[in-house]
Formats: sequence, C-alpha cells, structure tokens
Amino acid sequence: MSSRISTFTKSLDRPLYYSALIHLLFAGLCLLALMFDDRTLLGLPVWVKPFKFAISIAVYALTLAYLVPYLKSPFAQRLISYGTVVCMFVEMILIGMQAARGVKSHFNIESASGIIIYIVMGVFIATATLLLIYLAIELLRKPPATWSPSFRLAVQLGIWLTVVGCAVGGYMGGLSGHTVGGPDGGPGLPVLSWSTLFGDWRVAHFIGLHALQVFLLAGWWSKTWRRANFFLLCLGVAYASLLAFVIWLTSNSKSLF
Repeated sequence: MSSRISTFTKSLDRPLYYSALIHLLFAGLCLLALMFDDRTLLGLPVWVKPFKFAISIAVYALTLAYLVPYLKSPFAQRLISYGTVVCMFVEMILIGMQAARGVKSHFNIESASGIIIYIVMGVFIATATLLLIYLAIELLRKPPATWSPSFRLAVQLGIWLTVVGCAVGGYMGGLSGHTVGGPDGGPGLPVLSWSTLFGDWRVAHFIGLHALQVFLLAGWWSKTWRRANFFLLCLGVAYASLLAFVIWLTSNSKSLF
C-alpha cells in the first residue's frame, strides 16, 4: 500500500504537490494559533478563516498536481503549475497577514491598505481562474491517451462547474459581502460560519469550487461502467441544478439551512 502511495505522489506535479504540503503545514500552524490567540473577528476566532483557506487551497493544489502532468505542452504545464502556486501563496500570505493584524482580508473597504490588499487578492484569484480555464482547454484540445472518454468528460464537467464557483466568488467580491438580507457575521454553521438566517453566497461558492474533486472521484469510480457517460451527464445536471438552486435561494435572502 505504501509503495502505491509513493508511486502516486511521485507522479504528481512537484511545485503544486509541495505547495499543497506547505498549505497543510500552515493549516496546522493556524490550529496551534487558535490555542493561544483568543481574538475574534465577526464572531469567529481570527485564525479560523486562514485554516479553512489553507485546507481548501491544499486540496485544490493536490487536484491540479494530478491533472497538470497529463498536459502535452511543457509550456502549459509550467505556466499552470507555477502560476497557480504563486497565486495561491499570495492569497494565503495576505489572508494570514490580515488575520495576524486582526482585520478582515476579504470585503475590507474600511481602510486604504485593506482596499489595496483586497484588490491584489482579487487579481491573483482571477488569474488562477484563468489558468484553470486554460487547463480545461488544453485537456480538451489534446486529451490524454490513457484517459477513457468518460473520465475526460468527468474532468471537463468538474473544471467548468468549478469555474462557475469561481464566478460566484467574483460576484460576491463585487458586492463586498457574502450575506444577503442581513449583516455578515451573524448566526451560522459551526466552523464554516455559513448564515443560518439569510442567504449566503459562500455556500454556492463552496459547492462550485469543489466540483472538480467530486467529478474526479465520480470519474474514477465509474470509468469501467458501460453507461459511465450517461451517469456523469446525469450527475452534471444534478450538480448544476443544486448549484443553481442555492444561487436562487441566496439571491432571495434565504438560507439553505
């Protein structure tokens, strides 16, 4: 078992793989900080948000670390790999810095420095999204010969639904807030802090962002099925419908919970 894991990790894109490990280490440091720092922001300990983002970025980096080596263009491999690593490190450094200062990283329009940091974060996340789109296009133009048609479909569905999740994040950023119908920081789910009283754009953002992991797992699971394509298309419709439903709920100031 350990040899199979070792073989798998060696096949991953190295910059993205090491980036994921560093973000997991940072998540551990955030947990440690939670034990000694009792400051809160919008009702939550200041280190909860960096912890959540570090875990999410680690998962994203590992996912791309698996996909990028299948690109046939060395230029595309390097651009997507190093570009994504830089974008995610900038995002994480700024989130961690603002947490250490005890101020908001996202939606911070209370000061000139907060606005500048928020804009810089937006630029780098938009760049990471464009790199994801570039990945989808390259995999569509020159699909890996070792992938089954159904797995290719799974990857494309996952990437484009993730792009929708990124678009929701961009829209949320333009609103300078995530709660619809009430103030940010009200009653919410444990850890995630999604509003239980009003609409919250973070729910749709989360569902969209992690579509890629869902569809990669579904693609692996169903790749030997005779009707794998049909299953994945049905899953795609169901997932897109869920995302659309949550977006509708949020825009109408309604909570999913």
